[in-house]
Amino acid sequence: MPRQIRNKIISKSGGITIPSDIRREYTSYLGGEAVDLEIQDGKIILSPHAPRCMFCGSIEDIRKFEGRHICGICITRMAKEAKSSD
Repeated sequence: MPRQIRNKIISKSGGITIPSDIRREYTSYLGGEAVDLEIQDGKIILSPHAPRCMFCGSIEDIRKFEGRHICGICITRMAKEAKSSD
């Protein structure tokens, strides 16, 4: 897809409206969905939200336990720690 540049005004509260044609084309942005904002080389990058491990920040092998996201590696480390402290 060719690069699209749009001029948008930031509201006084800091909001920006994503044009409807872009939201329709990229269905991850239809509304009501969480997004991640990343600053990279002075640019703001908007991406669909990827759950991260609450301990190490990984986005790989994420599992949800009691409302918290934890990766498989941290689960294994916690299980070993719990077993060794018995």
